[in-house]
Amino acid sequence: MATSSVSRYFRIMGSIPLRKMVSMNQTSYIHVDHMTCIRRKAQHLSTTKQSLRKTEKTNDICSQIAPRAEKHFEGCKVKRVTVQSLLENIGFKVEKKNARTDVTKLSVEKVKKILSFLDEIGIEHQDKEKIISRRPGILTAKENLLRMRVEAMKKAGIYPESVAYVVRESPGVLTGRTEISLPNKVKFFESVKVKPKFTTDEILHVLTKCPHLIASYTVKSLEEKIQLFEKELKFNKHHIKNLILKQPSVLTFSEEAILKKYNYCFENMNLSPSSIARCPRVFQCSLKQIRERHQFLKHVGRITDEMRIDDYGLGLIVTTSDKQFVEKVAKTSMEDFKSFINNIDSIISCANEIELNGKQYKEGKTEGNEPI
Repeated sequence: MATSSVSRYFRIMGSIPLRKMVSMNQTSYIHVDHMTCIRRKAQHLSTTKQSLRKTEKTNDICSQIAPRAEKHFEGCKVKRVTVQSLLENIGFKVEKKNARTDVTKLSVEKVKKILSFLDEIGIEHQDKEKIISRRPGILTAKENLLRMRVEAMKKAGIYPESVAYVVRESPGVLTGRTEISLPNKVKFFESVKVKPKFTTDEILHVLTKCPHLIASYTVKSLEEKIQLFEKELKFNKHHIKNLILKQPSVLTFSEEAILKKYNYCFENMNLSPSSIARCPRVFQCSLKQIRERHQFLKHVGRITDEMRIDDYGLGLIVTTSDKQFVEKVAKTSMEDFKSFINNIDSIISCANEIELNGKQYKEGKTEGNEPI
C-alpha cells in the first residue's frame, strides 16, 4: 500500500528528490532510491555512448586526413641554410673554386651580409656569381672595407648608379686598396700634359669606361704608357688625349702589342701617326684580323701598296663586322673571304713572289738587260 502511493507520487512530482518525500518505512526508501540511481546511470551511459560515437567519427576523419597532411608537409620541410646553399642559389659552385679562398669556413651571417651589400650597391642577382667567381676574396673581406672603397669611388665623383657597372666589370675595385690608389690616379690624369687638359668629367669618363684602371694599374704603369705614346709612337698632345678619351683600355694593353699594331699600320698600310691616333680602335683589334682584312682588300683589288689609307679607311677595316666588311668595304662575298682566310699564307706568298718578279723585270729593263 505504501509503495504504491509513493510510486504514484513520484510520477506526479517528477523532479522532487524522492529521498525527502519517503518517510513511511526503510524498505520503501531503499526501493525508491535504487530506482533513481538506475535512471541516472542510464542517462550517463546514453551520454557516454554519444560521446564515443562522436569520438569514433572524429578519429575516422583524422585517419583519412593525416596521410594527406603528412604527404603535404613532407614537401614543405624547411631546409637548413648553409654557406653552400646561399652561394649555390646565385650559381656559385663552391667545390670548383680556388682553394686559397675556402668559403665553406665562413659563417652564414657573413655571407648574407656580403650578398646584401652587393644588393645595396645595385648588383643584379645574375651578376653576383660572375663577380664572386672572379674575386672570391670579396666574401672574406671586411664589410667596412668594402663600404669604404665604394665611398672612395663616390667621393672621386663616380655616380652611385655607375658604381654597380664598375664593380661588375672589374670586381678588383672591392679587393684592392681603392680608397688609397684612386685619389692618386685622379691627380695623375689632372697632371698629364695633353691639350686641352683633362676636365674632371673627362677623367671620370675614362675611369668609368675602363674600370680596370681603378682596380689593377698603378700610376707608374700609366706614366710608362704615356711616354710610349710620346716617344715611340710620336703622338702629339692632342693625339694622346683623343686616344685616351676614345679608347681608355689602350692604357691597359702591353707595350709589345701596341708597337706591333702601330708598326704594321705605319709600314704596311701607309698610315700616318695622326691617322692611327684618330682611330684608337685599331689597338683593340687583333693584329691577325688587321692583317687578314688588309691583305684581302689588296687581293680583291680594292687597295694597292701605293694607296695611302686615312683614319676613316682604317676605321672601316677594324671596326666593322665580318659581314659588313665583306659587303660594304671589300664588295665581295663571305665565301670568297673565308676561302682567302683559309689559304692566306700561300696566297700572300704567291703575291709577294709575283711582286718581286715584277720589280726585277722593271730593274732589268731599265738597265738594258734581258729580264730573267
